[in-house]
Amino acid sequence: MPTSIAFTDAEGAVTLTNSKPVPGDRLASWTPLVRSVGPEGGHPVGLGNGIIYGWEHRLDFGVRFSLEHIPQASLRNVIRLMHWLIRGAYSPASTEGVVTLTPGDVAGNVYTCRLWPGSEPQLEPMDRSFIEHRLTLELLNTDAEIMACGYDVAVS
Repeated sequence: MPTSIAFTDAEGAVTLTNSKPVPGDRLASWTPLVRSVGPEGGHPVGLGNGIIYGWEHRLDFGVRFSLEHIPQASLRNVIRLMHWLIRGAYSPASTEGVVTLTPGDVAGNVYTCRLWPGSEPQLEPMDRSFIEHRLTLELLNTDAEIMACGYDVAVS
Protein backbone atom coordinates (compact mmCIF):
# COMPACT_ATOMS: atom_id res chain seq x y z
CA MET A 1 0.00 0.00 0.00
CA PRO A 2 1.63 3.30 -1.05
CA THR A 3 2.17 6.22 1.30
CA SER A 4 -0.38 9.03 0.99
CA ILE A 5 -2.23 11.86 2.68
CA ALA A 6 -5.81 12.20 1.46
CA PHE A 7 -8.43 14.89 2.09
CA THR A 8 -11.43 16.51 0.45
CA ASP A 9 -11.77 20.28 0.52
CA ALA A 10 -14.11 22.66 -1.33
CA GLU A 11 -12.20 22.07 -4.59
CA GLY A 12 -12.48 18.28 -4.36
CA ALA A 13 -10.58 15.18 -3.33
CA VAL A 14 -6.78 15.13 -3.19
CA THR A 15 -4.41 12.24 -2.58
CA LEU A 16 -0.95 13.66 -1.95
CA THR A 17 2.15 11.53 -2.50
CA ASN A 18 5.73 12.34 -3.35
CA SER A 19 5.38 10.45 -6.66
CA LYS A 20 8.25 8.08 -5.82
CA PRO A 21 7.89 4.31 -6.16
CA VAL A 22 8.11 2.09 -3.06
CA PRO A 23 10.34 2.32 -0.97
CA GLY A 24 11.09 5.93 -1.98
CA ASP A 25 7.60 7.00 -0.92
CA ARG A 26 8.22 6.25 2.77
CA LEU A 27 7.60 8.88 5.42
CA ALA A 28 10.79 10.17 7.03
CA SER A 29 11.49 10.72 10.73
CA TRP A 30 8.31 9.00 11.99
CA THR A 31 8.13 10.02 15.66
CA PRO A 32 5.10 9.02 17.77
CA LEU A 33 3.70 11.76 20.01
CA VAL A 34 1.74 11.39 23.25
CA ARG A 35 0.51 13.92 25.78
CA SER A 36 -1.65 13.86 28.85
CA VAL A 37 -4.49 16.38 28.85
CA GLY A 38 -5.62 17.54 32.26
CA PRO A 39 -6.30 20.60 34.39
CA GLU A 40 -4.59 23.86 33.48
CA GLY A 41 -1.88 25.41 35.64
CA GLY A 42 0.45 22.44 35.98
CA HIS A 43 0.29 19.52 38.34
CA PRO A 44 1.00 19.81 42.07
CA VAL A 45 3.99 17.96 43.44
CA GLY A 46 3.64 16.08 46.72
CA LEU A 47 5.88 17.49 49.44
CA GLY A 48 6.64 14.13 51.04
CA ASN A 49 7.47 12.06 47.99
CA GLY A 50 7.89 14.43 45.01
CA ILE A 51 5.32 12.54 42.95
CA ILE A 52 3.26 14.66 40.56
CA TYR A 53 -0.48 14.57 41.21
CA GLY A 54 -3.18 15.51 38.77
CA TRP A 55 -6.25 14.47 36.87
CA GLU A 56 -5.87 13.10 33.38
CA HIS A 57 -8.90 13.75 31.19
CA ARG A 58 -7.49 11.90 28.20
CA LEU A 59 -4.36 10.88 26.35
CA ASP A 60 -3.67 12.32 22.91
CA PHE A 61 -1.69 10.27 20.41
CA GLY A 62 -0.13 11.60 17.28
CA VAL A 63 2.92 11.62 15.07
CA ARG A 64 5.58 13.92 13.63
CA PHE A 65 6.92 12.98 10.19
CA SER A 66 8.14 14.38 6.89
CA LEU A 67 6.98 13.62 3.38
CA GLU A 68 10.12 14.17 1.35
CA HIS A 69 10.93 14.56 -2.37
CA ILE A 70 7.65 16.30 -3.19
CA PRO A 71 7.86 17.44 -6.83
CA GLN A 72 7.25 21.04 -7.89
CA ALA A 73 4.11 19.93 -9.75
CA SER A 74 2.47 18.88 -6.44
CA LEU A 75 3.04 22.15 -4.56
CA ARG A 76 -0.45 23.50 -5.24
CA ASN A 77 -1.96 20.43 -3.55
CA VAL A 78 0.52 20.74 -0.67
CA ILE A 79 -0.60 24.34 -0.09
CA ARG A 80 -4.23 23.16 -0.20
CA LEU A 81 -3.40 20.51 2.43
CA MET A 82 -1.67 23.05 4.67
CA HIS A 83 -4.65 25.41 4.41
CA TRP A 84 -7.08 22.53 5.07
CA LEU A 85 -5.22 21.48 8.22
CA ILE A 86 -4.89 25.02 9.59
CA ARG A 87 -8.56 25.89 8.96
CA GLY A 88 -9.60 22.64 10.64
CA ALA A 89 -7.71 23.59 13.79
CA TYR A 90 -10.22 26.42 14.24
CA SER A 91 -13.31 24.27 13.70
CA PRO A 92 -12.76 21.07 15.73
CA ALA A 93 -16.45 20.11 15.69
CA SER A 94 -16.53 19.78 11.89
CA THR A 95 -14.79 17.43 9.48
CA GLU A 96 -12.82 20.36 8.10
CA GLY A 97 -9.12 19.70 8.62
CA VAL A 98 -9.49 15.90 8.78
CA VAL A 99 -7.07 13.86 6.66
CA THR A 100 -6.50 10.17 6.04
CA LEU A 101 -2.85 9.23 6.55
CA THR A 102 -1.63 6.01 4.97
CA PRO A 103 2.02 5.45 5.97
CA GLY A 104 2.45 2.55 3.54
CA ASP A 105 3.90 0.30 6.23
CA VAL A 106 3.92 -3.49 6.37
CA ALA A 107 0.91 -3.60 8.74
CA GLY A 108 -1.24 -1.59 6.32
CA ASN A 109 -2.05 1.06 8.94
CA VAL A 110 -4.44 3.89 8.03
CA TYR A 111 -5.10 6.80 10.39
CA THR A 112 -7.69 9.58 10.58
CA CYS A 113 -5.94 12.73 11.75
CA ARG A 114 -6.09 16.48 12.37
CA LEU A 115 -3.34 19.01 12.97
CA TRP A 116 -1.64 18.50 16.37
CA PRO A 117 -2.70 21.41 18.62
CA GLY A 118 -0.17 24.23 18.58
CA SER A 119 1.73 22.94 15.55
CA GLU A 120 1.96 24.31 12.02
CA PRO A 121 2.77 22.54 8.75
CA GLN A 122 6.33 23.25 7.60
CA LEU A 123 7.22 23.31 3.90
CA GLU A 124 10.82 23.76 2.81
CA PRO A 125 13.01 23.19 -0.23
CA MET A 126 14.80 19.87 -0.07
CA ASP A 127 16.72 19.33 -3.29
CA ARG A 128 17.35 22.38 -5.43
CA SER A 129 18.68 20.41 -8.38
CA PHE A 130 15.46 18.39 -8.72
CA ILE A 131 13.25 21.20 -7.29
CA GLU A 132 11.83 18.93 -4.60
CA HIS A 133 10.33 19.91 -1.25
CA ARG A 134 9.83 18.47 2.24
CA LEU A 135 6.57 18.79 4.17
CA THR A 136 6.80 18.20 7.92
CA LEU A 137 3.59 17.65 9.85
CA GLU A 138 2.52 16.94 13.41
CA LEU A 139 -0.85 15.19 13.37
CA LEU A 140 -3.29 14.12 16.09
CA ASN A 141 -4.94 10.72 15.73
CA THR A 142 -8.70 11.33 16.05
CA ASP A 143 -9.19 7.67 17.04
CA ALA A 144 -7.08 8.19 20.20
CA GLU A 145 -4.71 5.29 19.57
CA ILE A 146 -0.95 4.97 19.27
CA MET A 147 0.30 5.62 15.75
CA ALA A 148 2.68 2.88 14.69
CA CYS A 149 4.57 2.65 11.44
CA GLY A 150 6.88 -0.24 10.62
CA TYR A 151 8.63 -0.44 7.31
CA ASP A 152 10.22 -3.63 6.04
CA VAL A 153 13.98 -3.26 6.28
CA ALA A 154 14.47 -5.15 3.03
CA VAL A 155 14.59 -2.66 0.19
CA SER A 156 14.05 -4.03 -3.28
